[in-house]
Amino acid sequence: MTTTLDYAILAGRSYFDTRAAMNRFPIPDGWAVDLRVPEDKKTGFEATIFKNSSTNEIVISYAGSYTKSGADINADLTLYAGKYHAQLLQAAKYYSDIRLGCTKATHCALAKFTQAIQTALSKLGSVLALVVAACVCAPFPAIAADTWKEEVLLHDGQALLVERWTLRGGRSELGQQAPIKEESLEFVHPMTRQSITWASHASPDLGLADLAPIALQVVDATPYLVTYPVGCLAYNKWGRPNPPYVLFRYTASAWQRIELQQLPQALQKPNLLISSPDNEVRRLGTRNVSAAMVERVNGELTQREFHSILRVPFAHGMASCAEMTSNGKGAWVGIGWFRDQPSLDACMNYCSREKFDHKTCPCNKIFEEK
Repeated sequence: MTTTLDYAILAGRSYFDTRAAMNRFPIPDGWAVDLRVPEDKKTGFEATIFKNSSTNEIVISYAGSYTKSGADINADLTLYAGKYHAQLLQAAKYYSDIRLGCTKATHCALAKFTQAIQTALSKLGSVLALVVAACVCAPFPAIAADTWKEEVLLHDGQALLVERWTLRGGRSELGQQAPIKEESLEFVHPMTRQSITWASHASPDLGLADLAPIALQVVDATPYLVTYPVGCLAYNKWGRPNPPYVLFRYTASAWQRIELQQLPQALQKPNLLISSPDNEVRRLGTRNVSAAMVERVNGELTQREFHSILRVPFAHGMASCAEMTSNGKGAWVGIGWFRDQPSLDACMNYCSREKFDHKTCPCNKIFEEK
């Protein structure tokens, strides 16, 4: 059995390039270096993978701060401030690559997962070590699709049959379900008999479906849809709305985003399954979900914004999400980094370093407001 002391020694051994040979930790019995990432002089990142051939365990050990490395100290200060740094991305990618390498094996199931975190992700002083079990049995289910029908009760008492579809996939924490990567709903307009579809696709900046539908209505022959941002990054992407809804109206054969004041008062409450709808369908045990079932399941939710369609700002959970902005290529940076720049030129230079182009760089807007 691997002991806490073994983990501590393996953590110490990850300090390799920044230590003289005489100061390097020994490797515990039964363990061997499986792969080592030399110190990145630009970011300070250094890591080692250790493997125990007897227990089939894998330990990913990240080297902590090296006080003589300017790059490492810069990473510490950046992460301590709660801001993005390339070193954090390297650490996450390193872990993800190891996990994905495992899932590609012919026989691979994560039968055991242990995490030993010896410091916080901010790397204040030492090491982050993740202990991951190796592949042992059946293929890991990375993708799962579901389809079902929901009865949607309209404001005038009519019932609309909506066909919904979700696809889960992409990266997720070990032992957790993959996120919803694609989602759609389709219905026939009750008056025109036109088939109408709405869909949310995985975007390059998020990698998952960033909106979840919660209410659908047809008012004066016009369809309206209320959606909810999925997570803090999506909340930032869609402009941090309060109340936290992203609203659409179907006109000219397309869904167009509208403001809250343009939403008819007939939309009073959610009438679609909200939280992990595919899981709720399985829990209900039917692929034909009645309006009464939808109301009962949604009634279990505690958030105010899911009990009725709110019309005034309020202190909701997503308001605590850190304000961030994206370069549209998958990188998100705290807006404070841009606001703290002493001048517009300094801010523009920071955008360039972080690979923000003229369309995604927020500097002009920030300094116009100052």
